[in-house]
Amino acid sequence: MKYLGLDPLVYYNTIGKPFIKNYNVSFSHSYKKVVVAISSNIIGVDIEKCQKNKILKIKNKFLREDEANFIDDSFEVDQLHIIWCIKESLYKLSNKKLVNLLLNYKISPFSKKDTNIRCWIIDKSYSKAFNAYYLIIEDYYLIYVTN
Repeated sequence: MKYLGLDPLVYYNTIGKPFIKNYNVSFSHSYKKVVVAISSNIIGVDIEKCQKNKILKIKNKFLREDEANFIDDSFEVDQLHIIWCIKESLYKLSNKKLVNLLLNYKISPFSKKDTNIRCWIIDKSYSKAFNAYYLIIEDYYLIYVTN
């Protein structure tokens, strides 16, 4: 952050969401990779190393039935990682602690060629749409979500 000319001090709001003066910030790490996203818009970021066996084993904990309907068998492991990372990113940008990955977060259908994916945070009386973007870098999935 110093390199970018930004205040390197990170603050936290009342629910533990990090921010720096005049900007929103999100952090993520996976193994030896670290990512920091800084924006004037709200933002959430996640990076995950591909773990085929693990993602297949836990998919029922985060994959809604309507999301499972658009999974492409030839792209399944990638789609599952991308959905997981989008939901993690939505959680990070939320001003509420909505922790149910099945009820509080929804991903629109997407295919291998799509890099912009529509997604939502859903609560009892609240629904807000966001855009998610992803890159696959070697064996890592990098996702950021913003409004």
